[in-house]
Amino acid sequence: MKDKIIQKLNNHLRENTVMHTTYWYPLVEIKSGIPAAAYYITDIYKDNQINLIERVLYKCGIRTVNTIQPEFFEYHENEDILEILYEKDECGYCFPYLCEIFIWDFSKEWLIYISHEQTISFTGKKISETAKNIIPEKYLIDY
Repeated sequence: MKDKIIQKLNNHLRENTVMHTTYWYPLVEIKSGIPAAAYYITDIYKDNQINLIERVLYKCGIRTVNTIQPEFFEYHENEDILEILYEKDECGYCFPYLCEIFIWDFSKEWLIYISHEQTISFTGKKISETAKNIIPEKYLIDY
């Protein structure tokens, strides 16, 4: 099942992104009119503004999620996104922006993508609009 989900996600991203790639680039250039907003996640963490992301998740009713890290073929279901968001090690927060990770639920209404380019992208109408209303423009990636 894991391999089928990863393949389906990769195919969908290749079909709907302008760059036709599944990683590195924040998901801001999407075909088919899918709303998206992308931010510099390292700056959000550096400024101790993690609560901004938490507020977006709360407003959208997102808590239990599925994750895929395609390059490591890791797939997890029913994870608590707040545990991921606030995970710490001895160096501080370690939200997974050092590798590619896709976060979603099975509603197919939204997708969060975290890139090793130190970005977080929100795709889907409600989540991208909510992010734009909560997260200050200084963190926004403007392409």
